[in-house]
Amino acid sequence: LSSESPEVTIEINGTPKNFVPVAHLTNKVSDLVNDATTASDTFDALSSDVDTLSDGVTALQETTTTIDNTLQGYVDSTSTDATKAKEYAVQPYGVPVTNTSDNSSLHHAADANNSKVIAAQAKSETAALKSEVETFKNLTDAIHDKAYKLSTFGEDQEIEPGVFGLKHYAIKAQAAAALAQSVVASVTASIYFVGGWDASSNTAPPPPSINAGSPFFKITVSGVIDGVTFDPNDNILFDPQNSSHDGVNWTLEKWMKIDNTENVSSVNGKAGAVIIGSADIPGLDASLNAIQNNIDAKVTTADFNAKVAELETLIEVNTLNRTIHQWAHVI
Repeated sequence: LSSESPEVTIEINGTPKNFVPVAHLTNKVSDLVNDATTASDTFDALSSDVDTLSDGVTALQETTTTIDNTLQGYVDSTSTDATKAKEYAVQPYGVPVTNTSDNSSLHHAADANNSKVIAAQAKSETAALKSEVETFKNLTDAIHDKAYKLSTFGEDQEIEPGVFGLKHYAIKAQAAAALAQSVVASVTASIYFVGGWDASSNTAPPPPSINAGSPFFKITVSGVIDGVTFDPNDNILFDPQNSSHDGVNWTLEKWMKIDNTENVSSVNGKAGAVIIGSADIPGLDASLNAIQNNIDAKVTTADFNAKVAELETLIEVNTLNRTIHQWAHVI
């Protein structure tokens, strides 16, 4: 029975019996113990690995939960951002984006379009004002030109048909005055008063000596001389220019009648020592007043400056709206 063989046969009472030797059985038990110890050690190691794996699974679960929460946060944030982005894009005019004071792109686009309309209107008004200023400028230039011509054009130089400059009228008035003075001087040098004459006999007064001037008489009694009726206070003047003589005696005597209506008593309503002014020239004052009224009515310094200021304001508005229009394209 001490054999290490797995089996031995022993005869007992003449009968063979098979037995497992103790040594073999002891070896087997020892092997089983060793195997059990190894199995126990393996189980412990496996149990430790399971525990480690369990911890890893728990950590993985926690990580997965964290990832899920993070992803859900991203989803929620993305949804919120998408909603806000939509509001930033199409929120109605005048309605700010939620929880902000910002307006949407649609709002700014509407403002930009309004600015475009305002800019177009300002451009149109600027063009109209520019045209109006150009008209005022042309009118001012025309008036200035006419005033310049009125003050500088000379004698017989027409500004327009029938209209002359002031110098023309001044020169004509001076010439008329000089002529009048010359005539008066010539007449007063050769005409002399003799006295009264009774024309009732229908005969002329006695003629003067040849080259002795032109005597005149004041009619005291009416009469007819050379077919001309003379009344009291009329004057009868000898006319040497139309009379004839032979060098010694008159062969043809001519007399002229100066009645009371021919006496110069006034010039354009003025009597006495008359000084001719612009009012004595028919139509001159009216023409000058019309020109001045035209200037005052259409172009004044205040009106012109106001128009210039209005133009500058519209230009500034136009520039501002152009800038807004450019930013509208950027938006």
